[in-house]
Amino acid sequence: MRKKTNMAVYTTVIITIMLSAMANVQAQNFTFFDSLAMEQVIEEEKSYKLSDMPKSVNVNYYTEVTNMSPKTGLSISYSTPGYVGDFEIGGFYQASNNSGQDQPQQPDFERSFYGLFASCTLIQSRAVELDLQVRSGLVNNEHFRIVPAILGKVSVIDRLSFNAGLGTRTMSLTLLGGLTWKFK
Repeated sequence: MRKKTNMAVYTTVIITIMLSAMANVQAQNFTFFDSLAMEQVIEEEKSYKLSDMPKSVNVNYYTEVTNMSPKTGLSISYSTPGYVGDFEIGGFYQASNNSGQDQPQQPDFERSFYGLFASCTLIQSRAVELDLQVRSGLVNNEHFRIVPAILGKVSVIDRLSFNAGLGTRTMSLTLLGGLTWKFK
């Protein structure tokens, strides 16, 4: 049990370091020509204000299949564009579809999991994107847990997308699937 906890901590630390390194590399990737282009935009007074950037509120209904039981969840988030890709910050709540009565020997059976999440777009095209998501929160109102996942999104129409991905939970692979509706 202690090795699993240590592995979860190591995995979380590695993912956090990778996210901060991606942000630092992108921030330092400006070249001389980029700075000239920025000066020209500023001189022409065509710079964008934060209020001009497209933002949206997203509602996501999802199912996560774990080694214990399937879980259903709902998340509400706010997304805004960033230097690397879109950033999304929000809250979530998920509950087990199983009451846990048939698994009394499992002391770490997860009945509910709620908290905050952050997501960063890694690859984006017109209708497809790949996101890195990190959820953190309380499990059964007792234990704090950090859960990373890679999610793929396919837009059906401008405001509706299907999601599928892989995550980890107690050092086991999980499958995620869901629907996201954007309110712009």
